[in-house]
Amino acid sequence: MTIYDHSFNQNEWFVIIMNIVGFGAIFFMKKRFSFNISLFLVLFGIFVGFFFDHTISIEPFNFYNVNDNSSFQLIDFFSYTMFGPSSYFFIYIWDRFKIPFKYCFFYILCWSLFGVSLEWFAHVLGVYHYRKGYMIFYSFPFYPIVQIILICLFIKGNQSIKKMT
Repeated sequence: MTIYDHSFNQNEWFVIIMNIVGFGAIFFMKKRFSFNISLFLVLFGIFVGFFFDHTISIEPFNFYNVNDNSSFQLIDFFSYTMFGPSSYFFIYIWDRFKIPFKYCFFYILCWSLFGVSLEWFAHVLGVYHYRKGYMIFYSFPFYPIVQIILICLFIKGNQSIKKMT
């Protein structure tokens, strides 16, 4: 087990502030989706963050640790909840502005760069501790893959809802 620090400092504050700002914005924004769709979008982001982090941050890979300790702590759970608002806003903006298909590549690229930038900032603040030669640009391919899946699920879900009504 690796311990990086013992104090409540910038990495915990980053996680807390990101959650407050993200979930606060969802709560106060104009409602665009039903409760069920909103919940799906938030839970999708949390699940994906948890899934990928626990896929590549455990043995045999163990490419990075999260927060102050290599074992799972409560603040680690909240670091995964940060991904919930991101998936919500990704679809909210995409749906709100009806991004045409010809601009989807650019939209996904912008959000992927934004995601990697936030991950880099979190790394600088000590949320992520890369190991075994892992570098930030290795994370980049995960973002567009997840975003494409999310758009497809959102479109398919909307088509299914329209058929039921």
